[in-house]
Amino acid sequence: MQQLGVSNWGMPQIGFEPFARFAHELGFAGIELTVLGNWSTRMEDITPVDVRTWRELITELGLELPAIASHSPLLEVDEETLQSGYRRLLGAIELARELVPGRPPAINTTIGGSVGDWEGKRQQALDRLGPVLEAARSAGVDIALEPHVGSALHTPQQTAWVLEQLGRENLGVNFDYSHFLAQDIDLQESVDLLAGDTLHTHLKGVRGRWPDHEFLVPGEDEYDYAEELRLMQAAGYRGFQTLEVSVMVQRRSGYDPFESARLGHTTLARAIIEAGL
Repeated sequence: MQQLGVSNWGMPQIGFEPFARFAHELGFAGIELTVLGNWSTRMEDITPVDVRTWRELITELGLELPAIASHSPLLEVDEETLQSGYRRLLGAIELARELVPGRPPAINTTIGGSVGDWEGKRQQALDRLGPVLEAARSAGVDIALEPHVGSALHTPQQTAWVLEQLGRENLGVNFDYSHFLAQDIDLQESVDLLAGDTLHTHLKGVRGRWPDHEFLVPGEDEYDYAEELRLMQAAGYRGFQTLEVSVMVQRRSGYDPFESARLGHTTLARAIIEAGL
């Protein structure tokens, strides 16, 4: 059965413990941990004491940890930036094993680049994903690739191609339909192509179309989240549906991460009921 989760993507300055306790109190069953540089939970600052404390807290609260967000620009031309991304991904793989030893969370990553880069750089994308997949495979961890509007990898078809080329042993998808909706890509088509390989999801709203789109909190839009949940259920997906609050929302004057999470939870909890799940 699909369950609701929430990412601390929308709470970059909130510590892990207050985030996890708030998520639990609100009624989320799982959490996604973000380890990028602008977050209080950035990979570089996580200590062995943090790992032990977080692992104990997750157990205490009865929360699941389905994913770690470790987005890294694998198509970056600057070698220092590329290597920094590799270090973050490799660190996240080890962190996944340490936080949930028996069932490590998937590691979510985009690959960077721009829309026009795909044809010329898709082989490079495969080459640079290879070492990450090998390290993850050795650790028993899955990589969830996220197609992202405006980046080199941005369509369901491209994502399916990568899976065909690299195999599905420990590679799947982080399914976020908002990136496809912003490009007017059909929901059913997206589900048909990717649901079977989906390891984790993000849910958020979108207004307008790329490149003039704006991401929204679920509940600020008219999108039928229940329909997406029904289609994913019918396609066999039984994992987490995770609320993600975009950086676009975070940039608003007066942004309140807790109120945004409350609105998202109310909206998505209603969608779960409407979907009959």
